[in-house]
Amino acid sequence: MLNALHLSGLRILVADDDSDSREVIAAELTLFGANTSVSDSADDALRKVETFKPDVIVADIGMPGEDGYSMMRKIRNSSNEQTRHTPAIALTAYAGDGNRQRALDAGYQTHISKPAEPEELVLAIAGVARLSQSTAVE
Repeated sequence: MLNALHLSGLRILVADDDSDSREVIAAELTLFGANTSVSDSADDALRKVETFKPDVIVADIGMPGEDGYSMMRKIRNSSNEQTRHTPAIALTAYAGDGNRQRALDAGYQTHISKPAEPEELVLAIAGVARLSQSTAVE
């Protein structure tokens, strides 16, 4: 059974151009103990990655202007080492193996198709955060 301890203390940036999706995801993650910040575009998310310093990024792919693939490539090419290694999850309506592979190639650790159950997202976040923390300890 999942409880609020699973994401306790994690800083999660949610980037999605759809205000309802963005706010629902942030609210759900808060219920599981996360500290969230939201962005409505790739540009805003790129700024918040530097100021909010998230432990995990959850981002939509299909955003107007710059998409989530381009945003993630910029994050992975950042001169800031912490930013460059921030784990990220693509949470998107772009389903299928081709889109999954494209997200992984852009630098996301995992790809989840919308709509996702809160428990699925929480488990994915806990997984990538744990992986990141264990890599940092080694």
